[in-house]
Amino acid sequence: MVLKAIAAYGNPDVDLPEAPPFFRFSDWRECERVLLEAGFAEIKVRDIDQTWRIRAPETPFHALMRGGVRVAAILKAQTPEALALIEAAVSESAAQYRVDAEVRVPMPAVLASARKT
Repeated sequence: MVLKAIAAYGNPDVDLPEAPPFFRFSDWRECERVLLEAGFAEIKVRDIDQTWRIRAPETPFHALMRGGVRVAAILKAQTPEALALIEAAVSESAAQYRVDAEVRVPMPAVLASARKT
């Protein structure tokens, strides 16, 4: 939701060092390809269900602004006006995940394991 808000209200193309695609290893085939290329065998890849729990009223915006690296750098490069719009958009998106005193955001992950040959 933070990246979508940046794309909608800010500038995602700020001056940062080049980096691999953010969700590169969300693709099972890419995990398998890289592990095979590095000499691994018996590769297993699976999805893991996770929930990111953030104490309300904070949202993923606040967590990434203070605890992230690349996304925090992108956020810090925004104009104050854009940053306010991004924060408001994330707050609105996060509201659907609010349960009592927490924001519980589904954060599935890809887990890859292998054996070095």
